[in-house]
Amino acid sequence: MIFAFLVIAFALAEGNEEMKISRNERCNVGVWLKYYKIYPKEILDANYALTDEILDRGCPELLRMTKSFEDYMEDCLRPGEPTFPFYAHEGNYNKEICNKESVLRANYVRHAECYRGLENAFKRCQENATGQYEHYRESGGHMDSTYSDYQRMCIGSAFIFVCQTTEIAATCGEQAYRDFFELGKVRDSTKGIRYFCSAYDFERELNTGFFAQLQINENQRQEYNEVLDYLKQQFIWEFFKQ
Repeated sequence: MIFAFLVIAFALAEGNEEMKISRNERCNVGVWLKYYKIYPKEILDANYALTDEILDRGCPELLRMTKSFEDYMEDCLRPGEPTFPFYAHEGNYNKEICNKESVLRANYVRHAECYRGLENAFKRCQENATGQYEHYRESGGHMDSTYSDYQRMCIGSAFIFVCQTTEIAATCGEQAYRDFFELGKVRDSTKGIRYFCSAYDFERELNTGFFAQLQINENQRQEYNEVLDYLKQQFIWEFFKQ
């Protein structure tokens, strides 16, 4: 799950006029965005159903893409600048799934077949996120007028992640849920959820707002609460170091 809000970047000019032009060319947001074209199609098409074979074929290009993003950050960020949203390239996640010795990878790929069978369920999670949010808004649910965009992004993305994880628990079992959730914590897109949810009163959202009014299958209550407890952890800014 890669969100559009994670790919915003700003180039900062410095030095004399000649250096400004050069740096603007190197650090233009278009340069950042073009690196996504390197993303291996087979891994993209597999989505969550990643296998060792798919990763072994696609990881050389995936790591080349990751290195391109890291070089961009090295060239275009100054020490002390926040790395968000520059880490949108999922660098740590890509390195983890491309590491053949990774325990997280080994645990994850053993459930690939079951994850593949949930493709339609995951699509419904995305559709339901929009529908549930609109219903909540139209029925007079609390809307934060100051942070409405953050609230919308938080609710939508958190709902999708919770929906996916509980679907996995119900269909693929507790261990598949655990392995999916643990690898999900490495993803920058999950950090993005926490970023938006940290921007306003997410605790209120859980106790008396959007998530309080959802009808939850009691058999999924444990996973539901566990994921939301993780997402409500305060987002900690990371700063670039050379």
